[in-house]
Amino acid sequence: MHLANMGAVELPEAIRDKVERFDTMGGSLHCYPIECGVIGYRDILSVSFSRAIDRPFAENRFFEILAADGAAVHRERYGHSGS
Repeated sequence: MHLANMGAVELPEAIRDKVERFDTMGGSLHCYPIECGVIGYRDILSVSFSRAIDRPFAENRFFEILAADGAAVHRERYGHSGS
């Protein structure tokens, strides 16, 4: 698994209210079967997974743990939406 932590994004005040959030996208999956990107903006932490494997075991478990710890979790799926 590869993790890319982009950190917290800060924008100039003039455009801050025009941007709702940032997301990351995984790159090619030649070296790692799972990639994870993390980026924060304001009060939103966006965690994105890309995978070359069919089942979403890692991301399901990751979000289960966050939810069990009381974090508000909102999941969105892009692309193939298998199990």
